[in-house]
This record gives sequence, C-alpha cells and structure tokens, in this order.
Amino acid sequence: MAFEFLIVGAARGGTSLLMALLDTHSKLEVASEFASAKNLKDATRNMVDRVEAFRQACLAEAERHPGKIWGNKILTDQVCALSNGAPHPGFDLLDYFFNQVFPSIKVVFILRDGRTCVRSKVNRAGHTYESACRGWNQSIEVYKYVLKYPGRYLTVKFEDLLMAPQATLRRITDYLGVPYEEAMVSGTNNAKLLPEYRNDGFDLSKMQVGQPGEWHGLIAENLRFCGYVRE
Repeated sequence: MAFEFLIVGAARGGTSLLMALLDTHSKLEVASEFASAKNLKDATRNMVDRVEAFRQACLAEAERHPGKIWGNKILTDQVCALSNGAPHPGFDLLDYFFNQVFPSIKVVFILRDGRTCVRSKVNRAGHTYESACRGWNQSIEVYKYVLKYPGRYLTVKFEDLLMAPQATLRRITDYLGVPYEEAMVSGTNNAKLLPEYRNDGFDLSKMQVGQPGEWHGLIAENLRFCGYVRE
C-alpha cells in the first residue's frame, strides 16, 4: 500500500471530521495536515522545493504504515500559499499541484456552507470576518478546479456528511476502492481529533446558519455558485 489520496477543504470546513471517519476504516490510515503547513506555507523556500518536500514527506510516512492505504488531509489555504513563490504571474498553481505533482493521487474535496464555515473560523480560531471570508472564497477556487474533472476527483458536502453519513461515506469508499465499513460512523470520537472536536455522534448544530450578517455580501457570489443560497 502507499500514499493514495488527499482530503482537501477550507479551514473549519469539515476536513478534520472526514479525516477522523475515514481513519477508522480498517484499510485506511489518514493523517491530519502531515508536513503540509511546515512545507507548503514556508515562504523562505521556492514553490517547487516546498511541494517536493511535502511529497517526499508523504511518501515516507506512507511507508511507515504497511498494509494500509495512506491519505493526508490538507487545507486549501496551505495549497494556495504556494502562490508566494510561483515562477511567474499567471502560473496555474492548482494544475501544477494536483495534475503535475500528484497526477495519480485521488482527491476528496469537502465543501461547507460559507456562512457556517466563516462563523466557525471567527468564533473558534479568532479570525476577523474579512479574513475568514477571504479564506473561504479562496477555497472555492480550489473547489471550482476540482469540479472541472468529474470522475477523477470527488466532492462531498459537509452537510451531507452530517445528515447522511452512511450514504456519503459509501460514495467516498467506492471512490477510494475499499469496502464500506459501518464502524466509520464511530469516528466522531477518533483520538486523532482534538478533544474539543470529539463527539459521540454527529453534531447537527454545526449546520445552523444563524442570522444574516453584513459580511455575507463578501461570500454571496460563491454561496450562489455552490447552491447554498438562491435569489
């Protein structure tokens, strides 16, 4: 077995939950941002060196788990940070990262409603609304890239994972080529999660949009694109 897949999504976008659920599968070993922030966001090195260091670290870590399909969950802001060091203006960073460096790696992109994602970043991670909105909008650029390759990459919604975990996880295991295991739904208590993220089940309160805020206008266009709001 080897390094075979990435979970990708916005910060506070459901990546940790999905990592924990898939990691509970008997055939999968899933890391949480292994070597990603350390390498991808290191502006002291050029982009190519940072990506290669990340790739080599993932390959080496996967070898430490023989008999398992190894994956890593990373954040869209870590990938997009590579733009600081791109070789020239207009360089297609996403094509380079996903298509050239990792052409055989499967990608599961998890999308979360920008309104709940932004609020979570503000309330739990201390971001301003402006920076949180900017981060979510940036994640949608990655989402749009992934959508251009149906069948090659898989997209799921955080809300579907909470409301219909079995069906959503079946889609993912089919994509990864492993059988579905019911034990995955118990991964909400996975020890790899921070203690404050662990639950005995799925916390549907994380889907509550709340009252509209002035900052909604900063993400309105992408909310419409993703189907979260309609005019």
